[in-house]
Amino acid sequence: MSFATWSVPVVVAGGLAIVALLYALQRLRVHRRRVALAAAPLWLQAARAAPPRVLGGPFRRPLAFLLALAIALALWLAASRPEPVGAPAAGVHLFYLDPSALMTGGGSFAQARAALTREAAAVPARARTVYLGDADGTLLLAPGEDGALLPARLGDVRPGLYPSTFARWLATRDRGAPVTVHYFGHRAVFEAAVRPGGDVRVVPGFLADPVASNRGIVELGVSPAASGAWDRADVLVTLSDAALGADALRVPGRVEALGGGRFVVRDVPATGQTLTVVLRQGDGFAADDRASILIPDRRPVRVAIGAGVPATIARAVRIDPAFRIVALGAAQVVIRTADASAPALPSLVLTDPAREAATFVVTTPPGEGDVALADRLDALGLRGIDAAGVADDLGRPVALREGVPAAARSVAAWRTLFAERTGFARSPALPLFVSQTLRWLAAPTPWVPYAKAGARLPDQSALYGLAGDPALRSQSLGDGVYLSSAGPAKVADRDVQVALADRETSRLASARPAAAAPVDGAGGSVPDLLFPVLLLFAAVLLACEWRLFQRGWMP
Repeated sequence: MSFATWSVPVVVAGGLAIVALLYALQRLRVHRRRVALAAAPLWLQAARAAPPRVLGGPFRRPLAFLLALAIALALWLAASRPEPVGAPAAGVHLFYLDPSALMTGGGSFAQARAALTREAAAVPARARTVYLGDADGTLLLAPGEDGALLPARLGDVRPGLYPSTFARWLATRDRGAPVTVHYFGHRAVFEAAVRPGGDVRVVPGFLADPVASNRGIVELGVSPAASGAWDRADVLVTLSDAALGADALRVPGRVEALGGGRFVVRDVPATGQTLTVVLRQGDGFAADDRASILIPDRRPVRVAIGAGVPATIARAVRIDPAFRIVALGAAQVVIRTADASAPALPSLVLTDPAREAATFVVTTPPGEGDVALADRLDALGLRGIDAAGVADDLGRPVALREGVPAAARSVAAWRTLFAERTGFARSPALPLFVSQTLRWLAAPTPWVPYAKAGARLPDQSALYGLAGDPALRSQSLGDGVYLSSAGPAKVADRDVQVALADRETSRLASARPAAAAPVDGAGGSVPDLLFPVLLLFAAVLLACEWRLFQRGWMP
């Protein structure tokens, strides 16, 4: 026998203390004496000589003592929460509550939560562990903890819009000892994860049944517009049912069917808005009937061109649809010469080779440094430059260095590079350098081609994605950002719209179940019964004691 509330020594010591206390009280019971008094004034003297309670003397009424002792010990044992030593079956019992998208709607999650609370209480505390199947695999109840804590910890838990992680969690279980996993969730997830003959025994607790049929959005992504328009984007949508046509979708824009349940929304304005795709006809599983994605902000970068800037640069800016030439007061980026006034804006500065030794100087705000040279060359469009040809034209070697950190980004380049007669000015490297540099200076909104719940952000550094964003680098996030649930999210102060869009979840939602497996309980409900039985026993004894007292058979 073990106890959930206190250890065995504490329970034994408490029981002995109760016995000693009741024994002392028994010896202090009222002892009646018959005293003959000659006169009333002698009452006080008699009371002092024969007090009503004394310690010692003969031990009277042992049955009354045993009755009081039984009541007190029954209450003490009930408070100690006795339970059998060892699990109902050999080894350890792990309880897993699945709060994934498959458990949304219909009250299934509330039933699974209640069943988990009931069955976990039937397993000794030292043999049970309770987990929540969220992205972190949260530990709800550690071995040895009182099961009374579980309902409070489950009170605010709700299912979320993300795929089930049960199969992945099950694959990481320790195989060093016999383990029984009790799964509370969706029947299709249970049947897909269980493999006969494994080292871990998996038994069903509460299992929610699949819906009769389901059609959902299983892919959602955004890409640059195939039309070539800089300020437009195409949105790809894939449905689980290949027989559905474009009329099954409710989405702003022109929808084009690609076949096989795939559609593309053409030329969506790229203004940083959230685009939501909805199935016109819902079904029994609503979690995949709607999905949203954040369209990047591809509006033209506003560029101011100062006096004295070579015409080769101005032409490169004018022919690029990603830029719009504006006055200095409305600009995001400035192109100027080194001797011009320096506004507090990101700038492409044209320097004099006689005063600046390095061909290119890159200056960034504090915290944006420590970038590999190869990444810097890619960001500025310098990887394809013919360094040897440029060096021959200028009579000096080409060099790139980092400047002293400043409040705003800047790139300095020799003005002579852009003269009409140089090979650099006549090559495709010049417009590429101007385009890439001005975009880098403007720090455009990160491009996220898709954001899927239960997955990592895709690495899209070449498209200025979040993985290459300075805000992520400053927090050491990189491409390790995990999107836990569908809906709006913040990643390093950047907005991201996450969609469920999971083909396996949509499939499991209406998967035809196999033959129903018998529910394997935790092996009995003895711990559930001991507590109320002890309380009932104490109550019966109290009633008997009161009845005996009323009849005058007990003092």
